[in-house]
Amino acid sequence: MKLTFISDTHSLHDRMPPLGCDDLLATIQRIKPSIHASGHIHEAYGVLEVDGTVFINACILDERYRVRNAPVEVAL
Repeated sequence: MKLTFISDTHSLHDRMPPLGCDDLLATIQRIKPSIHASGHIHEAYGVLEVDGTVFINACILDERYRVRNAPVEVAL
């Protein structure tokens, strides 16, 4: 699958973190958005900065759909 985004994308939001999706990770590495936000993989909650991109998994639920994590706030 080839993912296409405009070259000046600053913020990319989707349902899945790039872990496990080589096409998505390659696209993120190519377009280098400031922020990549997702929130589906419950165990991967958190914030990580890699090569100028802030990866955010903002999932507040655990695998049993119980609220376990605080909301993530980002100052732009």
